[in-house]
Amino acid sequence: MQLERIVEPSPLVGENQERVQETARRWLLIAVSTTAIIGLLHLGDHILRGKQYVLPYFGAVDTIWLAMATYLFVLPPLYLTARGRLLTGYWLFAGMVATLLVGFGHLSPFAFESVHTIYMDHANDPPIAALSLILLYSLFASSLALIMAAVRVRRLTGSWR
Repeated sequence: MQLERIVEPSPLVGENQERVQETARRWLLIAVSTTAIIGLLHLGDHILRGKQYVLPYFGAVDTIWLAMATYLFVLPPLYLTARGRLLTGYWLFAGMVATLLVGFGHLSPFAFESVHTIYMDHANDPPIAALSLILLYSLFASSLALIMAAVRVRRLTGSWR
């Protein structure tokens, strides 16, 4: 099967385990940190536009509260990864969730805030509108890169942990 070939362990697993672990940790830290920083900048854009979300059972939710809840799921595992635990499966799941949220929230035909809406919110200032869209697409790309990094680390280490 094709999927098994993609995620099967690399032959490097037995050779120089410390170097492999350090390389894998670095890949994950770069991918997660980049995604988190771009996510914070994207959150800043939401705050500038003054957007609120209406969630089922909760009503209107301010973006600050939503972001704090999101980063509660990112910062502790990021700390553990920096200290040596890879948490590859967790980062794969987090990358998939981030990609789905950005994709369905902004890029799909059923988006809560489409690209057109984001651009029109900054219609008086085209450079800010362009920067906002660059951040959006960068967030999508970095969350895809996080998925690829997690799969690559799985291949290097042979473990999802």
